[in-house]
Amino acid sequence: MTPVLTIAIPTRNRAKFLQKNLDGIIEQIEKLPRDIAEIFVSNNASTDGTDKILSEYASRYKFFRYVTQSKNLGANRNFYTVLKEACGEYVWLLGDDDAIVETCITSILSDIKKYNEPDIIIGGTENDNTHQRVYFPDIKTHIFNDKAVLKKYDLINLAGKMSVLIFKKTSLDHVLDAGWTSIYEMKTPWPHLVWFIEMLLNSGKILILPYSTNYIVSDSRYNLIQDGLVRLNILVVEYAALLIKILSGADEEIKLFSYQHIAQKRIGELLKILAYSTYLNGYGQTIKAAFEALKKMPLKANKVIFTGFYLFPSLLPIFFRKWLFKIPLILRPNWLAYKDFIRYLQEVSRLQKVEHQGRNFNPQDL
Repeated sequence: MTPVLTIAIPTRNRAKFLQKNLDGIIEQIEKLPRDIAEIFVSNNASTDGTDKILSEYASRYKFFRYVTQSKNLGANRNFYTVLKEACGEYVWLLGDDDAIVETCITSILSDIKKYNEPDIIIGGTENDNTHQRVYFPDIKTHIFNDKAVLKKYDLINLAGKMSVLIFKKTSLDHVLDAGWTSIYEMKTPWPHLVWFIEMLLNSGKILILPYSTNYIVSDSRYNLIQDGLVRLNILVVEYAALLIKILSGADEEIKLFSYQHIAQKRIGELLKILAYSTYLNGYGQTIKAAFEALKKMPLKANKVIFTGFYLFPSLLPIFFRKWLFKIPLILRPNWLAYKDFIRYLQEVSRLQKVEHQGRNFNPQDL
């Protein structure tokens, strides 16, 4: 029988996180009617024992499938693989280190029927410590929409985290290969957004869920260490390039609204990137990256905001920037989230110096 839902997980060298994640998913699937859901994992030539773990799961559970690639395909090709080979009527693109919320599969399956099989379903993400919904915390009821959603919501907040996206397979198949061509050409770090936008522009219907479907797991915070230049490149430069290419045929209102969120409506994110750059990057490389990002940004208003809230502050000496970022802790000593953020940056800085950990964004990896 064709399962209603495939939970599709691309993975590479994340055995520790993957195994914990799979145990939680399997526990839920075992409580469901037989053949209604499956797990499909694409192991992208891992070297950390992932294949042995997957083999053991496949021998124990009939609803578990996996494939091991003979060589590293790159992250984007691996995403394409799990979506292409999923057998379910719906496919949930889930990160290997994102745990799912207990009982959410039952809720998702119920909503698929209740809301007439939407083309795209967007779940919510919680913090595993606070259990607070991270994106769109004010959504209390199901929201049904189409491409007009591109005029109402910031795409990164809406679906920047790939693990919130569940696609109707027949609708996805209409754009999967064409989307892959664009992804391959751009080597974008936002492949899931390419398919998401293409489906919406192709008259896809979207259902936003009022409940959370997955967690941001604190244990994996240091698993992928990003510095300021990585964040700047991903959240500004590469995101702008994606919007310019994929929205080229969209109406002007959609393009304008989406472009504005690159910088105009994301001042808080710019300051966050500045903090990353301050603690984790050298002075010269920060300035150089800032000017390069400025040149690639659409809309004059974006350039003005970016200059005022990122480029000019980045010209200040690093020690002075660090002092400025500590002022909020003096003014608001009980601001726990901000205190945790600064502590996180300090710990990442220590790991980079002492343990030589880190990651440089390399388009060839995609």
